[in-house]
Amino acid sequence: MQRDGRGFDHRTLEAIRLMAMERVREGEKLREKIDAQLAAIKRTPALVRSFFRAPTIAYITDW
Repeated sequence: MQRDGRGFDHRTLEAIRLMAMERVREGEKLREKIDAQLAAIKRTPALVRSFFRAPTIAYITDW
């Protein structure tokens, strides 16, 4: 079974897509943009859990 985001609802996937597409605009500070994006990721526990389902790092969750 693949866990590649297909289990997320449309709203979550759209939020991830929009976050990934954001660019730093003139006058913005990169650090502030990064902090805002990390805070958004922090508010999405399903997204954070999905990072650890990737086959390349699944061993991390093995106890």
